[in-house]
Amino acid sequence: MDIYYQNVRGLRTKTNEVLLDITQTNYKIIVFTETWLNASVCSSEFMDDRYVVYRRDRYSSSSLKSDGGGVLIAVSRDIPSSRVRNWETDCEDLWVIINININNHIRKVALCAVYLPPPANSVSLANFLDNTSNIIDLVDDVILLGDFNLGCINWISQNDHNYMLPLCDSDIQGCSLKDFICVNNLYQFNNIPNCDNKMLDLVLSTFKESKVIHPPELISRLDSKHPNLLLNIPLLNVNNLHSKHRDDYNFFKAEYTKINSDLCKIDWTERFKFCNNVDDMAKTLNDTLQDVIKAYVPKRKSSKSRHPPWFTKSLIRLKLEQDKLRQRYMRYNNPRDKLEYDILRSRCQKLNNKCYRDYKNRLESNIRENPKAFWRYIKDKRKGSSSIPATMFMNQSSANTGPDIAKLFANHFASMYTRDTGNIQLPDVPCSGQSLGSLSISKEEILANIKKLDIYKGAGPDGVPPIFIKRCGSALALPLYLIFNRSLQVGKFPSIWKKARVVPIHKKGDECNISNYRPISILSGVSKLFESLVCPLITRHIGANLIDVQHGFRKGRSTETNLLSFTSRLSREMDAGLQVDVIYTDFTSAFDKVSHTILLSKLEGCGIFGPLLAWFASYLDRRSQFVTIGGYESQIYYTESGVPQGTHLGPILFSLFVNDISLAIKHSTISLFADDVKIYRLVSSHTDSTLLQSDLDNLRTWCITNRMILNPEKCFHIKFTRKKVPYPSCYKLGATTLKEVNKIRDLGITLDSKLRYSSHIDDIVKKSAQTLGFVKRNSKGFHYSTKILLFNSLVRSRLEYASSIWNPSYLVHSQRIENIQRSFTRHLAYTCSGISHRNSYNQRLAFFKMPALKTRRKVHDLLLFHKLVNGRTGCCDLLLHFSVSVPFNLPRRPIAKLFRGPFSRTNLGTQTSITRMCNEYNVVCGAITDIDVFHDTFNCYRTKILQHYDIKT
Repeated sequence: MDIYYQNVRGLRTKTNEVLLDITQTNYKIIVFTETWLNASVCSSEFMDDRYVVYRRDRYSSSSLKSDGGGVLIAVSRDIPSSRVRNWETDCEDLWVIINININNHIRKVALCAVYLPPPANSVSLANFLDNTSNIIDLVDDVILLGDFNLGCINWISQNDHNYMLPLCDSDIQGCSLKDFICVNNLYQFNNIPNCDNKMLDLVLSTFKESKVIHPPELISRLDSKHPNLLLNIPLLNVNNLHSKHRDDYNFFKAEYTKINSDLCKIDWTERFKFCNNVDDMAKTLNDTLQDVIKAYVPKRKSSKSRHPPWFTKSLIRLKLEQDKLRQRYMRYNNPRDKLEYDILRSRCQKLNNKCYRDYKNRLESNIRENPKAFWRYIKDKRKGSSSIPATMFMNQSSANTGPDIAKLFANHFASMYTRDTGNIQLPDVPCSGQSLGSLSISKEEILANIKKLDIYKGAGPDGVPPIFIKRCGSALALPLYLIFNRSLQVGKFPSIWKKARVVPIHKKGDECNISNYRPISILSGVSKLFESLVCPLITRHIGANLIDVQHGFRKGRSTETNLLSFTSRLSREMDAGLQVDVIYTDFTSAFDKVSHTILLSKLEGCGIFGPLLAWFASYLDRRSQFVTIGGYESQIYYTESGVPQGTHLGPILFSLFVNDISLAIKHSTISLFADDVKIYRLVSSHTDSTLLQSDLDNLRTWCITNRMILNPEKCFHIKFTRKKVPYPSCYKLGATTLKEVNKIRDLGITLDSKLRYSSHIDDIVKKSAQTLGFVKRNSKGFHYSTKILLFNSLVRSRLEYASSIWNPSYLVHSQRIENIQRSFTRHLAYTCSGISHRNSYNQRLAFFKMPALKTRRKVHDLLLFHKLVNGRTGCCDLLLHFSVSVPFNLPRRPIAKLFRGPFSRTNLGTQTSITRMCNEYNVVCGAITDIDVFHDTFNCYRTKILQHYDIKT
């Protein structure tokens, strides 16, 4: 097994070059030191998806230097590996465990990449060596690679061995390392000095037969003080984990003419005549579809290519020849072979660069016809591959085979659900005046919804994808009509459509930790079609009963309307010199903890009865799931609670479940966005804080009654006030005292206790600058229009999210935000002809037809103003803040200030969102004489606003 090591002296400016060089190699493990990386650089920018990348950047270490440093280990996904964070010290060291099968015996090998910045610190070195001595006792073997910066040690070679012995008698650090090597039975194998005839990079290992050579290829530009090294460890019988691939159907090349002909010949009424129940009807339909799929849909191999997507057949052949020549040179060390290898590698490198450029050009030129391919390329660059590492762990359990990993995922996801046991005390639910007991669906509605299906979505567990349903819509309308209506009449949801395939998706953190993954459910396409027909009817009935403070999953409402309503209330109270205490709560797996029994009682209280209520009970009962990863499937498990994930009905059912939460809050105000709940109240005395605590206790009681779980560790409270001495208050959730914070992230916006938004602007400017760096690095060779598309999608969208809430009133903040786009336009001008990067910012904006960000925020405010005034958001509480100037007599001239915000006594009040929108509209009314926010339709109003600001759509 070969391990490539190099001190790369920075990767940020050469990500593309390193990526292309790595794709030409087949190393199982790659180790880099001095990576100089930070969170803004994704590992997938310089490493292909054959590897699991473990990084420890300097920002996460305790180094006194703010830049530079950093270590990295990339392990092939075929080799089981995992990072061990609790082994890491204050030095820049990174520990990874790899499991190697040697002669049918699993050996646990600890691999460490370390960087000790100069000048070498005796205390840091001693701590690292002591820590390593303890680790060696826990594993079978250890490998240490890194830059120790101990040039004081002279190393002498052994004639009969590959390792080197230290020669150091006076230096304390050198003696410490020498004693460490002797005590732990280690060997130092690097015998390649640098330009100063010193060895700063060391290779220490317990594998005595190892050897270090100078590799024939170079991954990154070489630093003369740090030669690249290749550690060869002779291992026999190494068994790796491989994905299990299966042949699947190519529905895009199916013979749909023959399929439709066969399906139209079937007398579905006669075929369903002998079905005893709706389950038999659904199974009969599915069996029929499987027969025609086998007959008329060709199969294709689904094996994943081992090569990057830009590799052509000629490049693959050339690379195979290069690998053969490399192996021959490594075996015989013939100078002629080395010369031939260098020539062939140069040819391969040039062809690789050309293929990569052609691949990017194809993606860009076909961006209109095939945008998914382009955005898949960008997504892979930003987030890397979705492959699962070869070794996974959860708590004390671990797995390194496909079936075992799938089983571990299934156990973890199944543990999120809770079964209804014992006597459940049903909460008191206010009855609705309207009732709904049955539904019916027409064939025309089925055909209309079939035409809306996305043909590029994959198949569910039943193997019938949307493209098949859409291409055979006219032939399937009748059987689906019979099954759907029979299901609604008898109150039974077909069991075959309640099965889901679950794919784990990494959220954040260690990729080897199963708890860092979330499940994505892939459902039957027919099941989702059924729900898409039922959902609008149910939403229309339930939506009328939902509380106004719920902004999640509701038409016209969003996180922005939730925040606008909340911050407008805060601003008004703080402008009056008052204090508002807010408690932010967090549910544990809220969507998975919904009790089916309680949910059905709330559906009944909402007026759902009869066959429709029975249909919902069947829809929720014993839904089955199984996890699939790399072609391996887990055992079936059942969801004993929760609303079904990935469904049309799930969101509206959850909204109904938490709808009565407002009844528990008697003294305070509540704000909801799906499961994000915050309660707040004016606090000026002990009585006020006691009432808020009482409502928090009531919320906890509601959670106990409804079998929901609040996580006290993620619940916080914050005092919004500009008083110099806020009123002291303390809140508890049960026996846990809630932590008080000065700022908090609320639905993507960082709010501080004084409502100044400077912290939020700091966050978005920092993250946008990092994303802009990603765009610059990975858009080389693209036309400037494509770069603008990337900037708008990845950077500008972050800078403008919910801008109506935090739109800065101070020039310094506005300029900081504008500087991001200013830097981008300078980059555009520098890389394209027609304009110089020395031209002014306004000239560059005009050339690239890009409006200023400040102008775009004004336009967004004015468009949102139209929606609020005309009730398109449904936020009635916000309309209370507007005042309209109504003259007693008909004026001769247009009213200069038609709208007026609430009265304000401080700058905070005059800078609120509502007041700013009113002022901006009053200004626009003076410039656009024919604009009327009440009379103009939204599209007409929008056109006038864009023309006024000279913005091209």
